[in-house]
Amino acid sequence: MFKKMECELCHLPLNYPLNWKSLFSKKPFIENHCCEECFRTFKMIRDNKNICRYCMKEVRVGKNICSDCQYWLEKEGKIESYHRALFSYDEAMQHYFREYKFKGNIKLAKVFSKEIHQGLYYELNERIIVPIPMSQTSFLKRGFNPVEEFLVQAEIPFLKILNKNQETVPQSSKNRPERLQLEQPFVIDYKLKRQVKRRKVIIVDDIYTTGQTIHLAKKCLLENGIRTDFTFSLTR
Repeated sequence: MFKKMECELCHLPLNYPLNWKSLFSKKPFIENHCCEECFRTFKMIRDNKNICRYCMKEVRVGKNICSDCQYWLEKEGKIESYHRALFSYDEAMQHYFREYKFKGNIKLAKVFSKEIHQGLYYELNERIIVPIPMSQTSFLKRGFNPVEEFLVQAEIPFLKILNKNQETVPQSSKNRPERLQLEQPFVIDYKLKRQVKRRKVIIVDDIYTTGQTIHLAKKCLLENGIRTDFTFSLTR
């Protein structure tokens, strides 16, 4: 028995065999929505040995910390939580995000659902997933939150405990110094705060650049007694 699907990128057909194990398993069955040929155009970070030990950014041979994490280490004195990322933000990924985020092709949220599910599913018993929010203005303009839609398609439950209280210029349009000057845009939803209780959270974003956005999200949560275990993004 086969389930007919198509690659969300090239639209060629995908055929997946369905067996009794996949049909009756208690664990969610997450399908691929990208063919092997298209998937090979993206660079998974685990294939690169020269990465920052804190955030998985590619570094020169012989180094184990990137300039971004060195900045946070010097500014804060320590880096309390590590960052996990799945893919490098290269040319192929930039093209993907232009279609997904900026042209609003929401169907493309499915492309990496299996990888995101595998990256977060086994953390759910002890931790709560908190997505980076977007302002109401941006949400009305785009029609969906790209980070939340990733999680929906990956069947990862999350808690929208953070809100963005102001409109900001997209990080993609800024240079590094401008990104590091971003002021606190996040506020906590006090109605949902009690649901976290003593559990730690995992902050999830789509693209990790300098770390400023996630740093401000962690700071907002910490000021309300909520600690971040680690942070996660699709790309770095």
